[in-house]
Amino acid sequence: LKSRATAQLQEKYFKANCMMRGEFASVRSHWQVLALMANHLIADRGWKTPNGYRESFRILQQEGVLDEELAGQMDAWAGLRNVLVHLVP
Repeated sequence: LKSRATAQLQEKYFKANCMMRGEFASVRSHWQVLALMANHLIADRGWKTPNGYRESFRILQQEGVLDEELAGQMDAWAGLRNVLVHLVP
């Protein structure tokens, strides 16, 4: 039989895991909205079609919408988004 302490630890782990999955899903969802907005702007303006999320933000930088620092940050977020997609179902 499990001890009460073991059961409590399992419950805490389960709750923390659920909360973490929710946070990851939230970040992933917000990221998707930003990427979709970027792609809509690119399509609306008739700019080069991006091959992926990272390229979307580089195109916005090239077209003067984003500065280099922000485009670099968005590129990093794109990498995190890719990890989250495969990490969290």
